[in-house]
Amino acid sequence: MEKRYVELDALRGLAALFVVINHYLMIYPSFSEYRYDGDSSFLLSMVKESPLRLLFSSGNESVVLFFVLSGLVLALPFYGRSSFRYENYLVRRICRIYLPYLFTVCVAVLCKVIFSQGGDFTVKPLV
Repeated sequence: MEKRYVELDALRGLAALFVVINHYLMIYPSFSEYRYDGDSSFLLSMVKESPLRLLFSSGNESVVLFFVLSGLVLALPFYGRSSFRYENYLVRRICRIYLPYLFTVCVAVLCKVIFSQGGDFTVKPLV
């Protein structure tokens, strides 16, 4: 049985959560086009210029942290194990990542075919 580092999984989860929060907030123009020398609302200034920015606007840093921790977690099974089988690892990774990925792509294509109007990618008004 492989030892899991719950702490590293928790840090990866927090980093992913911060990226999702940052992407969500980027839909607001006042957040994505914020200028540090401009006059903004107090709440937006607190989010962007205080320690709260670690939670709300650290998307790039969180991506880097996620990838570094993922590389470490993926490399740990190679150390201290003399009977590592790459074939088993490859099959597990394909089943865990690429099969759900292919399923999601198929669902997206199916939704495009079912819900598109005329086969183009332009958004048409509902009225």
